[in-house]
Amino acid sequence: MTARSQSNGHPISFKDGAWRHTDGKPVEPRPCRHCGKPEVHMELVIPANLSHTGKAYRKPVGIDACIAPLVKALNDGGIATIASCCGHGDQPGNIALADGRELIILPDFEAARAMDAMLLPRWPRRLWNWIKAEATMWAVLLGRPTSSAVWIDKEQSNAH
Repeated sequence: MTARSQSNGHPISFKDGAWRHTDGKPVEPRPCRHCGKPEVHMELVIPANLSHTGKAYRKPVGIDACIAPLVKALNDGGIATIASCCGHGDQPGNIALADGRELIILPDFEAARAMDAMLLPRWPRRLWNWIKAEATMWAVLLGRPTSSAVWIDKEQSNAH
């Protein structure tokens, strides 16, 4: 049986004890199949809970060039990342955070709105309206209107 995967968007397979590209060459860093840029190497902290030693340590890792600035900014800001992929033009990109959350990276505004349309109908409209009302109430009580409270107020004034 042959295991299959990808390396920077290039198909690879595990056969006879080694990972190889489909052209038979051993797996080595190749440019991203989508953007053509090579991996960016940066040193990241591997958290203790994901470490084979049970202790946090720093490790050089290859990051897809087109999302490397996002990964760096998150880690520099104290938000540890554990995995990432730009999607190589085949699927949305993602950045997995050490706390279990995952960021999905879509190629443009239209793709993000399409994903919103798929997810939003799953929220009961009554619950969504309650959440917006609670946000407005807390913003008014705290005397600090947030951008969402201003947006909600505008939405309500347009409805009348």
